[in-house]
Amino acid sequence: MPRTKGRLARLAHRFLAPALLIAIVWPLPLQAGGATEQTIVELIHARLSLMDEVAAYKLLNDVPIEDQEREAVVLAHAVEAAEDVGLDGATTVAFFSAQIEAAKAIQVCWMERWRQGESPVPEGAPDLAGVIRPQLIEIGDALIATIARHAGETGGIDAGTLPAIDCLPPDKADTITSSLSAVAPATP
Repeated sequence: MPRTKGRLARLAHRFLAPALLIAIVWPLPLQAGGATEQTIVELIHARLSLMDEVAAYKLLNDVPIEDQEREAVVLAHAVEAAEDVGLDGATTVAFFSAQIEAAKAIQVCWMERWRQGESPVPEGAPDLAGVIRPQLIEIGDALIATIARHAGETGGIDAGTLPAIDCLPPDKADTITSSLSAVAPATP
């Protein structure tokens, strides 16, 4: 029973924390440079921090890491959401593509750890389509809205560096931050 309570507590923290972050961030007015950039970094972190759960679901359900059809859906949604709030679709796609590549690298890392016995194989995972993806979409939408507010005021974003995310390769983190700095308002 204690093991179940611990697992439930971890799941509650994992899934309620991003929702709480979005609830706090979404209605905030644009803040001075660093604060909004920090919010963007926190949203990226929240999104990528769910990748161990994505990997667990895929491992336990024998689903491949790469899903080009799903990636196309995510990118199409990102373009539509970006254009709806006045961001350039192409630069937004580059930013979301960088996150997708980072997400796949994190999933590969976790699967290798589990297969090599470096970490215990998870006994269960939240449903990918019913639980995890809706959270990823919500975080992604909050990310686009926050970027749009910030980019509209400053013309650019300097995210600096991402905080450490387990299994995130440094080159993938650098690609995310450089593509984020290139996200621009749409040209009239």
